[in-house]
Amino acid sequence: HSYKSDCGLGDHTTWDYAMMTSGQATGWGDFEGDSFVMMHQPANGYFGFQIGEGANNKNANYGFSGWFYLSGTVDGQTVNSSGDLFGELDCCQPWTLERAYTVTDCAGNATTFTYEIHATGMDCEAEDEGGISEGEDTSLVTPKDLIQLLDIQPNPSNGMVQFQILSEEVGADVEVRLVSMAGEDVMAIYEGLIWQDMSQTVFFDVSDVDAGMYQIRLTSKNFMTTKKLLVVH
Repeated sequence: HSYKSDCGLGDHTTWDYAMMTSGQATGWGDFEGDSFVMMHQPANGYFGFQIGEGANNKNANYGFSGWFYLSGTVDGQTVNSSGDLFGELDCCQPWTLERAYTVTDCAGNATTFTYEIHATGMDCEAEDEGGISEGEDTSLVTPKDLIQLLDIQPNPSNGMVQFQILSEEVGADVEVRLVSMAGEDVMAIYEGLIWQDMSQTVFFDVSDVDAGMYQIRLTSKNFMTTKKLLVVH
């Protein structure tokens, strides 16, 4: 029903859209033994996973973006969380796909055969520096985790909402506002100073806000970060 294009890059009418019916992630290395299930957000399917030029909502490259809910264990800790999954598809790390087939003749004799498809990832070129592709507002390019919006609860909500702000910058002045998905300003949530490594808990009320999808948008100097909030009544 809608799409996510905060950066305003790409043509959403050319993108492909998909719904997550089920998903599971299994950890390896330091996360061996961890796993969690993933579910499509929002449950009503208002947003699909989008795939195309600029669809990763970070730059103009070919990629994907979607919103999901996860539940399980990460680093041995039980987690229940929600967030965006995004990435670029022009370049992939090496991967292998195994295909297996069974052929049965009229007498019931079955023969099984398999083969593998390998992708080497040799087309991927290492980048010495990160950056933003052309076309994006280059005034908002500070590290994305400099200031974080954390633990938005409850989400969805029809009343009081709380979240935390955590800053890695010494004495950051921040402004937080509730914004519609069309970019319209809905309400001021918080304005003030956040101290480094000291989380600030913020409360606000959405009982008088129309049902729908919104963004909690935090800005500070030349930095901006957003989180989604679903209001239900």
